[in-house]
Amino acid sequence: MKQATQAAPTDKTVRRPRCKQCSKQFRTTIATKIYCSAQCKTIATNAKRKVDYTARASNSAFMYYLASEAERAGTLEILRGHTAQSLVELYRVYAYTLRVNDYGDNNAYAISHIAPVRGNGTLGLLHACNLVVTLAPMNLSHATQYFGFGASIPRYDLLHKHAVLKGASRKDTISRIIAYLGADVVSEAVKLGKIQPTRRHTLLLWLRDHLDSKDPRLSKLDTLSSKALATLKASVQGKAESEGFKLMIKEVHCVEVFASELKRHCEYRPELSELATFLSSCLRRINKREQFLVESPLLQLMFNVLHGQDLTKVMPDLHAVLVTLASLAKLSIPASLDMVVPLEDIPSSLQIAPVVLLQTFTSVFDDIDQPAPYTVPTLVSGGYVEPDSPFD
Repeated sequence: MKQATQAAPTDKTVRRPRCKQCSKQFRTTIATKIYCSAQCKTIATNAKRKVDYTARASNSAFMYYLASEAERAGTLEILRGHTAQSLVELYRVYAYTLRVNDYGDNNAYAISHIAPVRGNGTLGLLHACNLVVTLAPMNLSHATQYFGFGASIPRYDLLHKHAVLKGASRKDTISRIIAYLGADVVSEAVKLGKIQPTRRHTLLLWLRDHLDSKDPRLSKLDTLSSKALATLKASVQGKAESEGFKLMIKEVHCVEVFASELKRHCEYRPELSELATFLSSCLRRINKREQFLVESPLLQLMFNVLHGQDLTKVMPDLHAVLVTLASLAKLSIPASLDMVVPLEDIPSSLQIAPVVLLQTFTSVFDDIDQPAPYTVPTLVSGGYVEPDSPFD
C-alpha cells in the first residue's frame, strides 16, 4: 500500500522585519528582504558607496600629503575654495611629482608655491594654479619670494577653529580635512581622479583578511615594511616575488618638466601659450644631453616665469636663449617671441638724430676740379656731430 505524503503548504511565512534604512516595520514573505521599498534600498546603497569612497580617500597617500601641507601651513584653510574638479587637478600635480621622482626612488623635484604659504600677510593656497613642480634646490633657494599671480587669501580672514597644530595626529587631520571640504566633494574627487589607497594600506587589509586569526605574523604586520608585506602576501598566495625586479621608467629631463609645467599654466596664464609651444617644439628636436640646456640661464628664467614673473620682464634675457635654442633645433622663432626694442625704450641721450646728407654722390669724377672729401658723422652722447672740414 502506497504511503500518503503530506502536501507542502501553499502559503509562505509572513515576516515583519524593520527596514534597515528608515527603521519602519513592514510585512514581507521574502526571507532575505531588509528594505521596505526600492527607494530605501537605493538610498542605503548610495550611502554605502559614499562611505567606501571616503574611506578610500582617508587611506590614500594623497590625503596624507594634504594633511602634511595643512600642518605646515598651520591651518586647514590652505584648502579653501576647493571643488571636486579642483581637487582632481591638485591630485594630478601630486601624481606627476611622484612620477618624475621615480615613485620615491629620488627626491630631485618638489612642489613649489607661487604665492608662498608664509607670505607677507597672506596664505598661499594649495591649489593647482598656485603650484609648480620644480627642482628641489631651486625651490629651497626661492624661499618666500613672490613675483605675482598664484592664489592666496589674507591672514586676517583665517578662522582659528581651522588651525592645525604641529605634531597633530595625521589621521585626525585627515578626518578634519574631509569634514572641511565636505564628504560629497571628497567622494566625487576620488571617483573622478581614481584616487586609490596607499599600497601599504591595501597590503595590510589583504593580509588581515587572509591570514588565520591564530597566525603569529598577524600581530607583527604593522611593524613590517611595504616590501616585507608584499613578500608575505606573495608567500600566502604561493607565489615567489621576483627579486631585483624594477620597473623601467623613461628618464625625464628637468627642462622637459619645466616645459610641461609651462604648458599646464597656460590654462591660468594664456600669454604663456606661444612660449610653451615653441619650447616643446625645440625640445623634441634637441638632444637632451646638450649642455646648453642646463648651463644657460634657461632653467632659472623658466622658473621665474612659472613663479609669476611677468613675461615682458623676462624676455630681454630669454630672447638670447631662444635664439640659440632655435638654432640648435633648426627652427625659427615665432614673430610674437622675436625681440624688437621700441625706439622710445632707447635712452634719450643715445637717440639717433636725423641723417644729414653732406653730399650727393654721382661719379668718381665729379670732384676732380674741387675735391671735397666725404666724411661720416660721429655718434657722441647727445646726437650726431659733423666733423670739421680739412679745408677750413
